[in-house]
Amino acid sequence: MLKRCLSEMDISEDMTELIVPGNQCNDEDITVLDFSRFTRLKMMMVGDGCFENVSELKMIGLSELESVVIGKDSFLSSSGVFTLQSCDSLTELTIGDSSFGGYHGIVLDGVPVLETVSVGDGCFASSSLELKGENGCVVSWQELSALKRLSFGSESFGNCNRVVFESSGG
Repeated sequence: MLKRCLSEMDISEDMTELIVPGNQCNDEDITVLDFSRFTRLKMMMVGDGCFENVSELKMIGLSELESVVIGKDSFLSSSGVFTLQSCDSLTELTIGDSSFGGYHGIVLDGVPVLETVSVGDGCFASSSLELKGENGCVVSWQELSALKRLSFGSESFGNCNRVVFESSGG
């Protein structure tokens, strides 16, 4: 699907960088994005206004991934889950204003060197927030000893009725 909506770019499973220009890949039939096959990906940057109909974003087992930056007003589905799991080299996650606003979950698990998480205004408005060291919760962070900066903008997790910060190490 990426090849179709990004026809002017060379998309391959061996690429190390993916930069999606603004206002791309908003086709109604693009509802699931699974980047698990892009095992050499080191950096992903998504511009503003992209992937508006995607309700499931998966980035699992990308051991070389270092940075994920999502622009504003992207991933606008009225429900969905963003899973970023087993990405051993990830140090940065940045999400722009109003992206993932309708999503009901974000799972960050197996990101041991994650240093910075920055979520803009109006993101994950319908999500609860649980930061703990076990799988199975709406937002799961495991082994975050490298975390230096965690910031959430206004109205992000706005309907949250539960916040838990818990370490698996005791």
